Amino acid sequence: MLDPIKGTAKALMYLHSKYDSDFPPKLKIENNGLGISPTEEWFKEGGVSFGKTGIDDSKEGKWLSGDADFDENGNVYAKGGIWKEEYFKNGLRDSIYRRFDSNGKIIYETTFKKGTGLWKEFHSNGQLYFEMYTRDGYFTDTLRLHDDKGKIIGKRLYVKDSLVYDEGLPCFPYRSDSVPSD
Repeated sequence: MLDPIKGTAKALMYLHSKYDSDFPPKLKIENNGLGISPTEEWFKEGGVSFGKTGIDDSKEGKWLSGDADFDENGNVYAKGGIWKEEYFKNGLRDSIYRRFDSNGKIIYETTFKKGTGLWKEFHSNGQLYFEMYTRDGYFTDTLRLHDDKGKIIGKRLYVKDSLVYDEGLPCFPYRSDSVPSD
């Protein structure tokens, strides 16, 4: 369990899957307006993300997914292998976004600005899992979902987070056995 930083509350969240916090509806973290709070998000697959939430319960600053923790000042750091590094401002991805393979090698790196950018995730064999363009934190354009051999198995068209067309899979997120669950 987290130790609160001076003037903050601690938060611990349990999520359905590791992509739930990235897909609508947005989850809120109640820190009672006490300022920046260290937060752990635990996923049913066993993965965990570490970062901070702000006064308005939005993600703030650096977040790491994998083997991470908080130092005595409440700053997140990698203890071991991590699979994702991202930065937030006012709850929106803002700055560097990196995905790592199981050896710690960067397999995807991009930059988001105020929630706008191309988001990609990968299967454990390096094949593209999905790609989605976001604008101001909303899904915009077509999400393409790939199996672990690279074949497109589903498409969804979004306009400002509203699903307007669906072809392929009946539910999302789809997770084959080859998608990392760490």
